[in-house]
Amino acid sequence: EDLIYVKENVYEAALDRIERIYNGHDEVWVAFSGGKDSLCMLKLVEEYFDRENITDKINVVFRDEETINSFVREFVLTFVKNPRYNFKYYTTQLESEIYILG
Repeated sequence: EDLIYVKENVYEAALDRIERIYNGHDEVWVAFSGGKDSLCMLKLVEEYFDRENITDKINVVFRDEETINSFVREFVLTFVKNPRYNFKYYTTQLESEIYILG
């Protein structure tokens, strides 16, 4: 009895939320990690821009902590030169130690 049912599906709800975000803020950035979730978000923002005929570049930010998998890094680099994006790539050194057990 605590459930609320809505008529729109998850896809439509996502686009509606993106619209509210873009209409409610002066500047929006999509945080892109190279993973499937942030890739899905980036593609949804592209679809929103297409639907609304927005020709501005999509602001995308990626933070490389220098500990990510090289395959992920190479995948992210395929997006950097896309003319549709205002892509910012930051490298921040992350202090880490490696422990080997056993």
